[in-house]
Amino acid sequence: MPRANIRSTSRCASVSPVMENNFNINRFSHARRDRSCPYPTLGNVMDRSATADPNEGFTDLGFRDFIQASRRVSRRKLARIETNPYAEELLTRGVKFVTEMNETYNSILEASVIHTSNVGTMLMDELAYVQARVDSRKEDIAKLEEWKGTTQDIMQGQEDVIVRQGADINMLKGEFVTLKDLIRSLVTKTGELEDDKVRLTRCISELTREVWDL
Repeated sequence: MPRANIRSTSRCASVSPVMENNFNINRFSHARRDRSCPYPTLGNVMDRSATADPNEGFTDLGFRDFIQASRRVSRRKLARIETNPYAEELLTRGVKFVTEMNETYNSILEASVIHTSNVGTMLMDELAYVQARVDSRKEDIAKLEEWKGTTQDIMQGQEDVIVRQGADINMLKGEFVTLKDLIRSLVTKTGELEDDKVRLTRCISELTREVWDL
């Protein structure tokens, strides 16, 4: 999986005679699996492999050129991978495979080791990429959890306010009932006072007539 869409548009390294002599030794005239396209030049392959994240693979190359192009990519991937010394040595010995002075050169062994290391480096790079994404998601999850906690606190606070307001409303309802009872009592008392007034008025009238009759 690409880390970035990076592709070199210029020759990134000089082409040595050794590279030219070891490139396309089978003298392919057309691209692999596509006879309508000419076989890539060494300069083209050098440009395409001068990044840790090529936009495309090397399906148009023969296997020998393919593993060498992939090897250049693997070197760049390996430079950014953080791993333990043992794993780094395994990958480095493959990606930078060199036959020792006292060893017999074996082209099949070389191709096998390089290709295996290319695959191993790619897998390690992918694992690092996935781990980075997981870490990023963990940070997002932590932020969501924090937001969730804050939201719950706000909701709890609102529930507490609602409970308090409900208690205040119930208290006001009780006071309202008490006030209604008081008003009803006052109305009753007022009626009684009106009746007393009427009786007193009658008594005064009767006393007045008796006084005038005397």
